[in-house]
Amino acid sequence: MRAVSPAMETLRFDVVVIGSGPAGSTAAALLAREGRRVALLERQRLPRYHIGESLIPSVLPFLEELGVADEVRAAGFQRKVGQTFVWGRDRTPWVLDFGELDVYPSAYFVERGDFDHLLARNAARLGAELLEGVTVRGTIREGARVVGLRAERDGAPVEVRARYVIDASGQDAVLAHELTERRYIEGLKSLAVWSYWEGAARLPGDATDHIVTVSTPTGWVWFIPLSPERTSVGVVTSDWSALRGEAPASLDAFYTAALQGVEIVPGLLRDARRCADVRSARDWSYCASRFAGEGYFLAGDAACFIDPILSTGVHLAMSGGYLAALAANSALAEPQLEAAFAQYFQRSYGAIYRELLAQVRHFYRVEAWREDVFWKSKRIVDADPRLEGSLAFVFLTSGLARHVTAAAPHDVATQARAAFASKLSGDARETAYAPRAAARALSDGRGVVLRASDGRLLRASQEGLRLRLTPCPDAGITERPPSSAFAIEVSDRDGLPLGVLLVEALRPDLPERARRVRGLAVTPRPYRWRDADRATLDDAAARCARVIAESHDDDLDALREGLPRALRAESDPAWDVTSPAPLSDLADAAPVLLELARDGALSLRVTVSVRRAPEAHENPYWRGRLVDVDYHLQPADAPLPTEALRGVIEVLRALEGRCDDASAALVACPAALANYARGPWRVTGARRMPRLDDAD
Repeated sequence: MRAVSPAMETLRFDVVVIGSGPAGSTAAALLAREGRRVALLERQRLPRYHIGESLIPSVLPFLEELGVADEVRAAGFQRKVGQTFVWGRDRTPWVLDFGELDVYPSAYFVERGDFDHLLARNAARLGAELLEGVTVRGTIREGARVVGLRAERDGAPVEVRARYVIDASGQDAVLAHELTERRYIEGLKSLAVWSYWEGAARLPGDATDHIVTVSTPTGWVWFIPLSPERTSVGVVTSDWSALRGEAPASLDAFYTAALQGVEIVPGLLRDARRCADVRSARDWSYCASRFAGEGYFLAGDAACFIDPILSTGVHLAMSGGYLAALAANSALAEPQLEAAFAQYFQRSYGAIYRELLAQVRHFYRVEAWREDVFWKSKRIVDADPRLEGSLAFVFLTSGLARHVTAAAPHDVATQARAAFASKLSGDARETAYAPRAAARALSDGRGVVLRASDGRLLRASQEGLRLRLTPCPDAGITERPPSSAFAIEVSDRDGLPLGVLLVEALRPDLPERARRVRGLAVTPRPYRWRDADRATLDDAAARCARVIAESHDDDLDALREGLPRALRAESDPAWDVTSPAPLSDLADAAPVLLELARDGALSLRVTVSVRRAPEAHENPYWRGRLVDVDYHLQPADAPLPTEALRGVIEVLRALEGRCDDASAALVACPAALANYARGPWRVTGARRMPRLDDAD
């Protein structure tokens, strides 16, 4: 007799969330608090183990929003006040001190099993239905729309139907693998190997409550004081060729050998005892091709992951959970505006991810000379030059730069002033923290600007866990599609790029310097802070606007092709323009680091990397046909090393003329530059930087 299959159980909710980690529990708790019917699915039984034990201050506002700050404080997690680095070629330890902040001057080290369980219990307490032992097998779709999940609960089949699905399933990414593509980040493919110790020593003084991070030739080592007795110690490496698979004996030997010779850490472990098996996981940084679609949102590691060097994982996860809850709750109330709410989620979450990724990548690119890291932080925050680089670094790595729980989540300047109020006085309080260009592109100070499917521009403002969309009344802003934007590069007469002119459709959140003409805006974007460069770009922008105004051609493609020619005819002796060069797929080309010195007092580091898009956030000093050039001068206030940089660029121009692609140019670059000399400058080193993405 044939066995009878059990009847399929069907559960129905407003929202179903996959995964009870920080992203999933945050989303479920917020939606349940709003009265939505929410299911929180967890494959394992809680509490369950997870790595990612070091938090940053930006997690604390989320805990307050969820109503669990007191409970977390009472749980007795170890306080974290900063991070001690030994990194790159300068092995002098340096410190990230959250005490510099006037808000949230500390965070926590946590046992993630306990921390995640606390968040999941809170979601259940607020009304979410926590279902453990549920394994998701796939999606249920009606056309392109996700309407639910096929799953098993304790071995029995079950359907979970919902108006929205939030995938917070971690790196398993059960929806993301089915519905999107995962894009790995060049240079950030690593393996993490770790274990736990009892009886380890601590750094002295205030550094007792620091995570310790020490770079190695192929990666770095972490030392996390989870409690007075227990310590997490791990190795992140881009080279695991010594491993034969991931057998326990091989992992153990690899882990033991990797800790030998590392500064600080072996001394702290001298009298300690390892109390757990060695574990491993791939720490490959990646991003899904999209974060939202019809009926679903991706949050946390299901959407994106960044190398954990700055402990941003839980912050990024809770940001995604919060934004997914905000978008889903708004779409449940106004389903006709679902696409605009999904756009808000994609843009807001993507901005947080990109800024954190830019900081992490710079750590690897410049081998984290602290001055370089501070300088990069200033560029990402886009602050006034008077802001100390060390403060920009603290602000960015605390996770507070674009915090979604704030009253104005895209008003970076206001949040920066709040973080460092005691450091400012008088006029500096209003000027030292200017909003970055990326923030202006999202917001006009009153709300994020979105484009509806019919071309209308809508302004989004937040009230509680709801987004309110109102039409933007500005005239002429719907005349051009957003795809009409293009950039023209402006250089001086010696070929050194000064910046770009971004030509795009009018929108209400344009910066003051934008010139508006015939439904378009021309915005000058300088590469450096120098007043002379800005003045030259303003002149080029004025000429560009006049050419557009006098043109009778409304064909955008023709304008894109003809505008550079017209500007060259108009050009002043001080500047010239070029059309953006096509970019090649050059993921395997490692950058080159050139080091120069002058009179023993000045040092100059020049980085030569693959050509990036003209409007990219990381704008280099010079752009060639195949390569980009950036530099860092020490001391930073020394005169611009124009003679040395122009000499380097002459070599690179000649090199590009002999090479067909950037890979070949970068391979030949060290040899071409090794014997370079220009006036008093001399080369002290020319080498390819370590590749971090060779392993498959």
